[in-house]
Amino acid sequence: MMSSLVSVCVLLGVGASAPDAPKWQADYGKALAETRSSDQRPLIVVIDNPSEDGQAVPAALLEDGESLSAYELCHVDASTKYGKAVAEVFGAKTFPYVAIIDKTGTQVLNRHAGQMNSETWSNKLAKYEDGKAPVKVTAMKPVTSTPASATPTGSYPSYGNYPIYSNPVSNCPNCQRGY
Repeated sequence: MMSSLVSVCVLLGVGASAPDAPKWQADYGKALAETRSSDQRPLIVVIDNPSEDGQAVPAALLEDGESLSAYELCHVDASTKYGKAVAEVFGAKTFPYVAIIDKTGTQVLNRHAGQMNSETWSNKLAKYEDGKAPVKVTAMKPVTSTPASATPTGSYPSYGNYPIYSNPVSNCPNCQRGY
């Protein structure tokens, strides 16, 4: 009797500590609207075709409540008429297809077409969980000026289509004569 009471308590404790299974939205429009209205969580969209071999996301990846808790979730079946329309919007031709959309619901941060292993899945989820686009740093070349002696005779340096006349006193004989 006592052992069965302990067993029940252990089972209840294990059930209470297990993370909740993630709740996937089947309607992309609703999921996007939730993302835009909350402005707190990015949206992950999974489009797959479970009826075809190799075109479905492994169930273990979709059930990881801990990794997916930072996201609004949308899972669309590409074998349906609605799923085909959503796949067309994303330009998805290879399944499974995963898109991560920023927390404002306006920019796709990452796309992945084809099978994905659990390590790649985890890395992508961790990288984009803040819902912000990575900042791109562009290195610019330093501006250099061309010395006047390097300018070919009879031509002037230019900026685009506009010539730059930087010499206040011209060496042109006609200019010196006042013509």
